[in-house]
Amino acid sequence: RQLWWRDARPGASLFLPFTVPADGTYRLSIRFTRAPDYGIISVRLDDRGAALDRVSLYAPVVLAADPLGMGEHELASGPHRLRFTIVGTHPDAIPSFMVGIDAVRLERLR
Repeated sequence: RQLWWRDARPGASLFLPFTVPADGTYRLSIRFTRAPDYGIISVRLDDRGAALDRVSLYAPVVLAADPLGMGEHELASGPHRLRFTIVGTHPDAIPSFMVGIDAVRLERLR
């Protein structure tokens, strides 16, 4: 399955909540789809600084991209959220600003 975000424009945000089971250090990564009509996005964890900044999801054909690492984070147990914000489009893209999120991985390190 894929979270497919359509009908958005630059400046629009989508929030994806998740729950951390225990306090600790976690590695976070996201796998996106890339396509001719996908936008450029920034991703923030709990509205902190950008964990991923200005990631282009453009590709001339639809494909599953390799996972992008968002680094290691000290997280308390409980609710958290990722904020995906559309910031533009690649010059060669069809300007539909779509986003496809294939997977979010949260790996406890310690």
